[in-house]
Amino acid sequence: MKTGLTSRQHNWVDNNSDILLLQSSTSASDHLNSNHALSGQDDDQTSPLDPIVRIGSVDAPSATSIERVITIPIDITKIDDGITSINGFNIKVHYDSSALNLIQSEEESLEILADNIPLMDAISQLSGSAAGWLVDAATEQSGDGASKLTAVAGMLTETATEGVFHIVGAGPVGLSVDDAESISESNPLHLGSLVFRVPAGTLDQSIDLDLRLEEVLITGSTQDQISATLTTTEVIDGVLTLQSQASTTDTTPPSVKLTHSTLTTSATAIVTAVLSEGSEDFSATDLIATGGEISNFNPISATEYTALFTPTPQSTVDGTVTIGAGAFSDAAGNRNTENELVTITVNTSIPWVSLTTTDDKLTAGETALIGASLSEVSEDFGEDDLDVSGGVLSDFTQVNELRYTALFTPAADSTSDGVISVAIGAFTDLDDNSNATASEISMDVETTVPSVVLTASGLGSDAMLTVGESATISAQLSERSLTFTADDLIVSGGELSDFQAISTSLYTATFTPSVNSTTTGIVQVNAATFSDFAGNDNADDITLSIPVETTEPFLVFTSSDNNLKAGETATITITLSEESPDFSQDSLLIQGGELSQLQASSATSYSGIFTPSAESTTEGLLSIAIGEFSDLAGNTNSADAVINLTVETTVPTISFSSSDDILTAGEKATIRATLSEPIATFSADDLRVSGGQISDFGKATSSFNKISDSEYSFNTVSDTEYTFVMTPTPDSTDDASVFLDANTLTDAAGNSNTTSADIVMTVETTIPTVALSSSDPTLTIGESTILAVELSEPSFDFTLDNFNVSGGALTDFTVVNASQYTALFTPFSDTTTTASAVIEAGSFSDAAGNQNIQAESLMLTIDTIAPELTLSSYRSTLGIGESTQIRFTLSESSSDFGLDDVSVSGGTLSALSGEGTTFEATFTPMVNVKTTATLKVLEERFSDTYGNGNLASDTIAIDVDTLIEAPPIPNRPRPRQLGHPELDTSAAINLSDLVTGMAQRQSAEDILTYLDNTVAGLFQGIAPSLEEADIDGDGQLHPFTDGMVLSLYATSAALDVSDSQQLIYVPGAWEDSHETGVPIVKSLLESSFGTFQNMAG
Repeated sequence: MKTGLTSRQHNWVDNNSDILLLQSSTSASDHLNSNHALSGQDDDQTSPLDPIVRIGSVDAPSATSIERVITIPIDITKIDDGITSINGFNIKVHYDSSALNLIQSEEESLEILADNIPLMDAISQLSGSAAGWLVDAATEQSGDGASKLTAVAGMLTETATEGVFHIVGAGPVGLSVDDAESISESNPLHLGSLVFRVPAGTLDQSIDLDLRLEEVLITGSTQDQISATLTTTEVIDGVLTLQSQASTTDTTPPSVKLTHSTLTTSATAIVTAVLSEGSEDFSATDLIATGGEISNFNPISATEYTALFTPTPQSTVDGTVTIGAGAFSDAAGNRNTENELVTITVNTSIPWVSLTTTDDKLTAGETALIGASLSEVSEDFGEDDLDVSGGVLSDFTQVNELRYTALFTPAADSTSDGVISVAIGAFTDLDDNSNATASEISMDVETTVPSVVLTASGLGSDAMLTVGESATISAQLSERSLTFTADDLIVSGGELSDFQAISTSLYTATFTPSVNSTTTGIVQVNAATFSDFAGNDNADDITLSIPVETTEPFLVFTSSDNNLKAGETATITITLSEESPDFSQDSLLIQGGELSQLQASSATSYSGIFTPSAESTTEGLLSIAIGEFSDLAGNTNSADAVINLTVETTVPTISFSSSDDILTAGEKATIRATLSEPIATFSADDLRVSGGQISDFGKATSSFNKISDSEYSFNTVSDTEYTFVMTPTPDSTDDASVFLDANTLTDAAGNSNTTSADIVMTVETTIPTVALSSSDPTLTIGESTILAVELSEPSFDFTLDNFNVSGGALTDFTVVNASQYTALFTPFSDTTTTASAVIEAGSFSDAAGNQNIQAESLMLTIDTIAPELTLSSYRSTLGIGESTQIRFTLSESSSDFGLDDVSVSGGTLSALSGEGTTFEATFTPMVNVKTTATLKVLEERFSDTYGNGNLASDTIAIDVDTLIEAPPIPNRPRPRQLGHPELDTSAAINLSDLVTGMAQRQSAEDILTYLDNTVAGLFQGIAPSLEEADIDGDGQLHPFTDGMVLSLYATSAALDVSDSQQLIYVPGAWEDSHETGVPIVKSLLESSFGTFQNMAG
C-alpha cells in the first residue's frame, strides 16, 4: 500500500551540455507510526520511529555519442534512535516502463542493477548479461531477468504488474547503524544503489521515468537484539530526467584551460583549449598569439578545440597564446571572467658552417688541413657530415664547441679537383634545427706519374704464336718521354727486332718466338726505366705475355686398377702432351664397360670412371685413333694409344621363402634360403634376425626314400639351398624378420653379394592381461561401486561371466570399448565380510586367440550393518528438584553421537559425556507438571565409522511429578474484550507455551479433562484441534498465528454446563518453546466450581 508518497520534478539549465538529472523531492517533516510493536514488549510501548527512505539525485553528461552508466543511491535519511542494525529490506520500486526501456536496437537496452544488496559484496559496474537486469514489464521472474541474478547481488525480481519490481535483501551480519540519531539528509545511511546503463546514441530528450519507491519494508534490530519490522510512511522519491532544455537560470561563468604539445621539428605545436562548458561563440579569433601565428582552428567537441601554432622564423623569442577575459560565453550568456595564457618555447634560428683549407693546390705527396667553423653549437656534427671527392679525409678533430679540423690527402695519380662539402640538413643545433644551406671548398690536384701499356698484334684468332709467326709489340706511354729506348724492353721466349719511335709517347718492335717451344714469350718494362717531361719516373713494372705453341700433341692412358670385380670401378687418367681445344670423350673408343664423369683436372689432364659391364667377363678396353684431337695451334695427334683391363663382375644372390607368414603364440616357421651359386662360407652367422630366434640351420634335403624295411636314403639339394626354423619372440607384436646384408656372401672369385635380401613374418604372441579397479573401495548401507576393467588389448569374448564375485552381486555390465568394461557391484546387506571380484586365468582371449594366463582380483571393504543403541535410566520416577543419568549403549563406535540425536519429552537432557560406544547425559524433568517423560533416538540420527545411520531405539519412560500448589491471588479486573459483554468472574487459560507431554491431546475438553476431571466439557467454544479456534466470536474457526494469546473466560453462570462460552482474542506475542507445536493450558482451574485461580504468573 502506498502511503505518504510525493514526487516533484526540478529542471536544471545547460543549453550546451546534455545532463541526465535525477532530482529528489523535498524532505517531509512529519513521521507516522505503524501498528507493529517490538517483540517481547508490552502493548503500551511506543513503536520505533518510521524511517524516511530517499532515492538520491545524480547528474550525468549526454549519451548521444558514448554509453553512460548512472549510479543512483538509495539512502535512509531518518530512522529511530533505538535501531542498531539493518538486517534486511524489501523495496518495491515503480517506474514508467515505456520510458525506462530505451531500446535503440536488438542488442542495446537500458538496464538496472541493484548493487550492495543484500549488504554483501557490492557490484561496482554493469557487465552485460552477467550483472544487469532488463527493466521490462514483460520479463517474468523465471525468465530472462531472473537468469541475470547473481548470488551476491541480492534478489531483484519483476512481477507481472507492469512498471513495478522488487529489491529484496537479507544478510546474517546486517548493515551496522552506529549512530542512528546522526542520520539525516546530509548524513544518510546508504542501503545500496540502482545502476542504470544508458546506451550510446540515446537522443537528447526529456524522459519522465516516474522512478519512485512504492513500498519499503525494513527489518532492523535494537541494541538488545530485539527484532523490529519498520514500514516507511515517507519516501523521498527521485525523478530521472534526460533533457537538453530547462528553465533554471545559469549564472556560472565559463572557464577555459590551454595546453600545448612540444614544438615539432617542423616548427609547429598543437594548442588545445578545453572549456568548462559548451560555447556557441568560441572561435579562432579568441586565441591571441605572440611570437608566431595561429591556424587550423578545429572544434573537437562542444568543449574542446585545437589550433596549430607556427612560430616566427629565425627566432628564439618564446611564443604565447592567450584567451582574454570576456572572449566567449556559455549558452546562458555568461562570459569567461579570467585570462588564460600558455607559453611555448621557440628556437627557429638555422645553423650554418664555413669551410677553409691550408693549401688550395696539391701535388703528389702533399696534404691540406681542412677547417669547419659552425655558427652555433651542434651535438650531432661529425666526420660523416663532410662529403669528400678527389681524395680522403683523416684525423677528424673537434678543436672546440664550434670548430673542427681534418687532414685531406688527394687521390694518387689524379688531376681531379679535391672537393669538401656539407649538405643541407646534415646537422642540427641544440633545438633540433637543421642547417638550411650547403658549404663547399675545392683544391687543384695534380698527382699523376708516367706509365706504359704493352700490347701485341698479329696473333690471329687463337691469340697464340705458332711456327713461322711473329707479333708487333706496341708501347703506349701515358705521357710524353724522351728517355724511352729499345733497351727498356726486356725479352724472354723469343727475340725483339725493328724497334721504332712512332712518337714521343708511342713505340713499336717485332717479337719472334723461339723454335719448337711452348715457352710463353715475355716482353717487360721495369719501374723507374723512363721519365716524363717533369722528371717523374714510371712507378710500376709492366709485363706482356705472348702464348707460344709449336709442338704436336699426344696422350697417355693410365688406370687405378687393371683387374675389376663386381662392384669395382677404375679411375682412368688421360694425360695430353699439351692443351687441346677439341679433345672429348667422343674421341675415345670404349669396350667392355662404360666411361663416366670424364672431367678435366687441368688443360692437359682428364680423368673418368670406368665401370665394367655387370655379370661379365669381357675385357675392358679404351683407345684413341690418330688425328682424333689437336692442340691449340691446330696440330693433331700423330700416334694412337690403348689400355686393356681384366673384368670379372658376376656376384652371388640369395632369396628366402617361409612355410608360414603369420605366427601366433606357440607357432614356428621353416625358412628356405636359396643361393644363386654355391658359397662355401655361408652359415647362420651371416643372417641378421629380429623378432625371434632361428635354429636347426643346415643344407636342405629334397627327399626321403624308403629302400626296404631297414634301409632308407636321403637326397639333398645342391649346395645352394639351406633351411632353418624361426621361433618368434613371446608376448610380442613385432614382426619377425631374417635379413642378409649386402657384402656378406663371397663367391670363389671374391665377389660379394651387392644387394641385401630379407623375409618378414607377422607376429602376434602377446598374452592379454587385465586390471580391476573400483570407484569406491569401501561400501556401506545403500552404496554400490562401479568396477572398471581395463584389458591390455582388445577382446571380443569378455562378458559378465568372466567375473567371480563374493560378498555381493554384479549388474549393469557395460562394454565401453573392446578393452574397457564396467559393472555395478552391490554388496550383501547386514554384513561386514570383505567382498572380492576375481577374473580367473584363461577366462578370455585377445583378437589373435591368446588367453590371459594371470588372474586379477580386487578386494572391497564392506560394512552394511546399521548401528543400534539401548537407552537406560538410573531412576524410573522423578520429583521436584530431582534428575537422573541416562545411559546410551551403542552396538558400535560413533564419533557424531550427540544430545541433538535424542528425542525428549517432559524434560531436558544436558552434560553429555563418554565416547566410542558408551555415553551418559543428565535428564532434568519439567517443573510444575505431572506427566510421563519419554526419551528415544530416532533412526538416522548418528552414524558408525563407515557412515551407516543408526536404527531407532526403544522408548524409555520416566514418571514425573513436579506440581507446585500455587498461593491464591486476587481476582483480576474484568477485561473488556473486543465488543463482548463484561464477564462476572474470569480466569485466563493462556495457550502461550508448548509442552511435549501434551502432544497426544487433540481438544480443549481432553486437555481440561487431563488436568481436572471435574471441569471436563466446561468450555464448549474450543475447536476440536488446538491448531485453530473461534478467536473473534463470529462462530468461524481460524488458524493460530504468531503473536496470538488465547484465553478462556467464564461468568459465575458458567457452572451451568449448558451455558456456552466465548473464546476471546487478545493481541500479544506467541511464544514457541518446543518443536512439537502443540499448545497446552498453562493457567489451571481449581477443582472447586465456584472459584477460578490464575496460575500463569
